[in-house]
Amino acid sequence: MSEHPRSRPLFFGLGIWQKKSKVLPAVPIPERRRAKRVALKKRASLVASLGFQEMRSPCLILDCSQGGLRLRGTIRLKRGQLVEVIPEDDPTDHVRGAVVWVGKLGSASAGEAGLKTVIR
Repeated sequence: MSEHPRSRPLFFGLGIWQKKSKVLPAVPIPERRRAKRVALKKRASLVASLGFQEMRSPCLILDCSQGGLRLRGTIRLKRGQLVEVIPEDDPTDHVRGAVVWVGKLGSASAGEAGLKTVIR
C-alpha cells in the first residue's frame, strides 16, 4: 500500500508547503496595502468615548498611510470604536478614524491599534 503524500514530514515556509526532500522557490506574498506606509514617531492625543464621557490621553503615532494610521497609547480601545487623533505639533490637523485592530496583551503589538481614517 502506498504512503499518502501528506503523511510525510512537511515544513511550512513563506506561505508554501514544502516536502523535506524538495525545496521550492520562495514566492513573494503581495502586500494587502493600497497606499504606502510612512514611519513616524509623532506625539499626539487620542480622544475616545468611554461610556458617556470622552477620555483624552497621550499617544504616539507610529506610522500612517493615506487610509489610516497605527498608534500606541494607554487607552483600552475596541474594534469599531470611533476615535480622534490630535497631533501635538499641529492641533488643527486632527484625524477621525475607526479602530480596525487592537494589539493583544503580551504580544509585540500590545498597546497598539490600527485606525482606518473615516473623516479628516
